[in-house]
Amino acid sequence: MTRTGLTVIAQYFRPFEETGIAHHTASLLQEFLRAGVSFRTITIPVTDFRIGPLHMGYYQRLAWNRATVKPRGAVHSMFIPVIPPSTRIVTVWDIAPFRDVDQAPALWRFVFRGIRHDFLERPEVYMANTNAVRDDLHGVLGISMNRIRVAPPGVDTGFFRPDAAPLELPNDSRVPILHVGIGYRRKGIHLLVESLGRLGAHRFRLLRVGPPRDPVYVSGYRARAEQIGLELVEYGHVPEEALPGFYRTARLLVFPSLHEGAGMPPLEAMACGTNAVVSDLPAHRERFGDLAFYAHPDEVHLSAAIETALAHPYSPDTLRRYALRFSWAQSAAPYLQLYREMGMIRPE
Repeated sequence: MTRTGLTVIAQYFRPFEETGIAHHTASLLQEFLRAGVSFRTITIPVTDFRIGPLHMGYYQRLAWNRATVKPRGAVHSMFIPVIPPSTRIVTVWDIAPFRDVDQAPALWRFVFRGIRHDFLERPEVYMANTNAVRDDLHGVLGISMNRIRVAPPGVDTGFFRPDAAPLELPNDSRVPILHVGIGYRRKGIHLLVESLGRLGAHRFRLLRVGPPRDPVYVSGYRARAEQIGLELVEYGHVPEEALPGFYRTARLLVFPSLHEGAGMPPLEAMACGTNAVVSDLPAHRERFGDLAFYAHPDEVHLSAAIETALAHPYSPDTLRRYALRFSWAQSAAPYLQLYREMGMIRPE
C-alpha cells in the first residue's frame, strides 16, 4: 500500500504522562506501518503554551493548534480538539470532553464551542472504541449511525504474559490490590480506598500506577487511606515494560471508573492471568464479557465484588484464553478497510 496524502494527528504525551490513549495510538500506528501504509504524523502537545518567558496556558495552546494545524490532503485525527477542515476520520475513545462542559472554566467553554462544531461537522466517519461509545455518539451527540464504525482496542498478549516476573513486596499477609490509571476523579480511586476500608484496611496493600493528573484529588484519597490505615503505594507513571510485573503481583486489578469508553488495563490484567473487578458500565460489559467481576461504582457494591473475586476467582488459563481473542492487528483492520474504501490508501 502507499500514501495518498494521509496525515494522522495524535496527542503528544511527555514520557512520564503517557496513558492508555498513548499506548492505543502507538499500537495502531505500528499496525498501520506493518500493513505498509505510509502517512505523516503530527503530534499535538497539550502542555502549557509558552512564548519566551510568558506562560500562556493550556487552553491557549489548544486554540493555537486549532488555528494553525491545517495539513493538506486527507486527515485522520486521533485528537478530538484538533479536527482540521480536511479531516475524513476521527477516532473517539469516549465522549468525556462533551460531559459537564457547563461546569468547566469559562475559557474552556469558549474554546470548546469551536471544538464541538468541528467534531460534529467535519469528519465523514467516526471510529468508536466500542459499541457503547458508538451509542453515545448517536444517542447523546446525535451523530447518524451510518457515519460511525467500531474498532475495539487490542492487547499485546506476547508482552502481557502470565510468566512475567512479579514485584518484590514485603513478605506479609496483606493482599496486593492494583489500580492502573490516571490520578483523577473519573477513575474512582477514592471509591476503591473506601471499599478496602470497609473490608478491613489492614488486610490490603493498594498499589497505584498512573500519573497524578489532579494533585488535589490524589492528595485527598491518599489522606483518606492514611486515616483508615490502608497501606497505599503510589508508583506514579511506570514504563510500559514494567506493567506485566504489576499485574502478576496483584491478586486483583480493581478498575472502578465512573465513565469509560473501553478500558485497557483489565484486558492487560487478564492476559497476565489476573482477575479484574470493574465498574458496571456498558463498555466494560462489552469488553470483558462474563470474565470480570462487576460492581456499581460505589463503595458498598465495590466491596462486595472484591470479596467475591477474592473468594471465587477465575483461573489464570481461562482469563488468558479470553485475552487471546483480542489483538492490535484486529483493532487496526477496520481502519485499513475504511482507508481503502475512502481512497486514502491503495495497492502499490
